Amino acid sequence: MADGILKVGTITTSSGSGTITLGQSGETLSVPSGATLDIASGATLDTTGATVTGISGNVITSADTWRLTTDFSGAADPISSNLEQNDDASFEVIGTPMSVSSGIFTFPETGKYYITATFQTYNPTSQTSCDIQYTVNNSSYSTGANCRSQVASTSYNAITTSMIFDVTSTTNCKVKFVASSGGTIMGNSGYNGTHFQFIRIGST
Repeated sequence: MADGILKVGTITTSSGSGTITLGQSGETLSVPSGATLDIASGATLDTTGATVTGISGNVITSADTWRLTTDFSGAADPISSNLEQNDDASFEVIGTPMSVSSGIFTFPETGKYYITATFQTYNPTSQTSCDIQYTVNNSSYSTGANCRSQVASTSYNAITTSMIFDVTSTTNCKVKFVASSGGTIMGNSGYNGTHFQFIRIGST
């Protein structure tokens, strides 16, 4: 049988349900250059048992890092001063960056985000406690993650905490970072000391 072109609008089973098989074992289903294979929202691409190759692009659609540039002592709710996005030559944001206003971080798109917060401390005279706090109504905040430490004087320490936040609305779902320390929370503009990372790991 000669090769040809089959032009149809919709291919479906006679019953309207079940499985449609395109091609036979050993054959290749090809989408030519310039064409688009559109998988509609809500559909499932099931690759169970298959070998998936040649897929390029970012599976993670959003990733960003912010850091504290200058030391401070005592409490901050939220940490709002001396914040900058990572500007190292080694770093490049994925997707649209996070934005921050008065210490409140806004997400660029909805989705499930893995958030980590690392705090460097020095010379604590009492317990250091640091939070990731979140809101889902752009008003009241709850603690989603906490880390704390108390070590001997004249010593350095680092504490880290993390959470997964389901951001269902970029207007209402936001985070802030809160710290209370008897010593110093350390910042640096040349590298990530006290810093915060946001990685979108999936859709909401």
